[in-house]
Amino acid sequence: MNKIKYALCIFIAATVTCAVVFLPYLYYSSIDKRDINNYVTESYSFESKNDNITSEELISLLSSDEAIWLESNTYSMYYDGKQFNDLLDEIDSAQPLLKSAFNDNELANMAIEKFYEVASQISAYKVQEVTVNGEINGSPISVTLLDVVYSDFSENGAGEFEILMDKKTKIVYEFKCTPKEPIVQDDFIDEHDLNETVEQNLREQTCFALCDYWGIEGEHNYNVETSFYSFYFNIMPLAFTDYEFNNYNSIMYGYDKTDSGYEISEKNNYY
Repeated sequence: MNKIKYALCIFIAATVTCAVVFLPYLYYSSIDKRDINNYVTESYSFESKNDNITSEELISLLSSDEAIWLESNTYSMYYDGKQFNDLLDEIDSAQPLLKSAFNDNELANMAIEKFYEVASQISAYKVQEVTVNGEINGSPISVTLLDVVYSDFSENGAGEFEILMDKKTKIVYEFKCTPKEPIVQDDFIDEHDLNETVEQNLREQTCFALCDYWGIEGEHNYNVETSFYSFYFNIMPLAFTDYEFNNYNSIMYGYDKTDSGYEISEKNNYY
């Protein structure tokens, strides 16, 4: 009789154990199979972005509070020799278009040559690649910008150099060349006798050339500073670092919101 009880207890225990272990498995397996049979495959697509944007669109995009800024780590290992050469090749690809824009401007050409001379000799102080995404006039647009800064320090002083370019179109939107010594050669200085009229003429030449280069009208508030000691231009009134990652108040700097984006108001006259 006891043997029957023991056998019955073992059988009941085994049955309960199997039920606890295997019943949930069988239940959820049947649920999974049912769900698989009911799956509906759907596809989603994003509207393609125009990444070959005009200068007008760039101005609207950078001054938009709604643009999305994404930083790349392409040059995170910049101090590696290969990355140094890759970066130099990248910024050098902008040189032909840039030089062609200033065919008759001696100051601009000497500044460009000085910039690339420095870039080929020293490491950059800052390298930043940013993709800016947004919507202009109802269409999605995107631009990948490369910003490179060089600082040339020595006992003779300090030089500052910067280039901001569109990686796809190779258009330069911000450029700075402030070397430790005058940009122009001694014979150029002697010939023009540091005449203010000459500097003003060179500045006007630079402005006209940039309008053609960027494809914009003269009423835009771009920034141009030229002298025998410094050459700087920027398609925006402020430096790129003031706009990056929506790091500024657009209205404060003279931009008013319109249905089609931002336009420069009459509040400030940068140029």
